[in-house]
Amino acid sequence: MTAMSSGTAAPRASATRRLLRSRRTTVASPILLGIIVVCFIGAWPAVKRSDVTSLSNARMPPGAQAWFGTDLLGRSLAARCILGGAISLAVGIAAAIFSVGLGVVWGSVAAMAGGRVDAIMMRIVDVLFGLPYILLVILLKIGLEGLLRLRLGLGHHATDLVILMLAIGGVSWLTMARVIRARMLTLLAAPFIEAARAIGVSPIGVWRRHLLPNLLDTIIVYAALTVPQAILQESFLSFLGIGVAPPLPSWGNLAADGVAAVNTIESFWWMLVFPCGLLSLTLLCMNALGEGLRDALDPRGDRRA
Repeated sequence: MTAMSSGTAAPRASATRRLLRSRRTTVASPILLGIIVVCFIGAWPAVKRSDVTSLSNARMPPGAQAWFGTDLLGRSLAARCILGGAISLAVGIAAAIFSVGLGVVWGSVAAMAGGRVDAIMMRIVDVLFGLPYILLVILLKIGLEGLLRLRLGLGHHATDLVILMLAIGGVSWLTMARVIRARMLTLLAAPFIEAARAIGVSPIGVWRRHLLPNLLDTIIVYAALTVPQAILQESFLSFLGIGVAPPLPSWGNLAADGVAAVNTIESFWWMLVFPCGLLSLTLLCMNALGEGLRDALDPRGDRRA
């Protein structure tokens, strides 16, 4: 037990050292943490201020009275960016968790079942890969809207958020399933798996005790890279008008309002710059953190260094 613990502790310590040495990670992590803390802690007071209209203060540029300016209805853009950031982050993180979980289960079952079951499951993945992303999201939204709103009694905004999370997660798990299956097939051919089967360990026990610990590095890296992808997809769908519905804000529909407010006659630039800037900065930091985790968990990292 001691030898095994020391054997697993050494790679973890080495990965931690590589992660702390990464300049991208050390710069991106505090910025990302600050954005998340401000959005989630400031979301509650922002709820009360985000819908307060004042036509006399409409289209006010950034200043001491309104740090981010106001929108066309005189609402505080700072409050709406904070609340919209909390919604975009929550939907993106929840969708990424759902996507990673579904991909891990699907890929694991396909690899361990093998044969015809594996072939059928992966052909389903191939078919879903070939369908347009927007079409899948719209079909899922149509199919789930009545179920959630009528049978479960969820409100309009809650239904939209849950549908958006399930729709994004439901179409983002395909790559994860392929990666997990490929990794599982490699591990299933290893001698220690054959030894575990020979002594009578059940398939679930083999997966839980021997396969899952060896998949954690892959799962962590892909989860870290899936979160910014899910946030971007939520913002894109909200920008198109099929995501978070106004008056509930998200970075996507705030950016859509900003695009409409920028024209050749009179340009209210702050309505576009601040939502897009926060979204871009968040995605940049998340991608840097994900790439830092990938490099840190790569066993070839010490040799490259």
